[in-house]
Amino acid sequence: MKVLVIGGAGYIGSHAVYELIRDGNEVVVMDNLSTGDRSFVHKDAKFYLGDITKKEDLTKIFDEECAIKPFDVVMHFAAKLIVPESVKKPLEYYYNNVEGVRLMLETMVEHNIKNVVFSSTAAVYGNPIKHVCEEEDITVPINPYGASKLASEYMIKWVCNAHNMNYCIFRYFNVAGADKSLEIGLKKD
Repeated sequence: MKVLVIGGAGYIGSHAVYELIRDGNEVVVMDNLSTGDRSFVHKDAKFYLGDITKKEDLTKIFDEECAIKPFDVVMHFAAKLIVPESVKKPLEYYYNNVEGVRLMLETMVEHNIKNVVFSSTAAVYGNPIKHVCEEEDITVPINPYGASKLASEYMIKWVCNAHNMNYCIFRYFNVAGADKSLEIGLKKD
């Protein structure tokens, strides 16, 4: 399977890349390295320095790679994700997190790529009434970060419905840990 991992140099994305390669998949990574680290990208993954908010970056990667073999799936892990910062800079969060998803979906539709995996957040639930959230629980984000991710989820659902595409959305709580081989994880300065 050929997989494009957007945000594949970040904490979660780099772990996904390693697992995909360990499972024998062909992996292409796109990352702007604003929070990710090039050294976290698996040596067997093809790397493109690019920004999800730049249509020309997405088009270049999709054109080059799909001319060889189309992507079977696009996995999206790229996002601005610091909650307090999102309250101070909501427009940056909506631009990066929502417009980036829109451009990704637009490029996928143009290249007839039918499968997307999206990394969302439990912040879409806001302050849940229960201690354990379930997928069907009410979503009432209380900050721009959670709201931008929920807006992206809705866009993915509607675009996939309109274009006969498949999607999977992950809603994480607190992600922690390291690769058991200690090849990747949090960067120490």
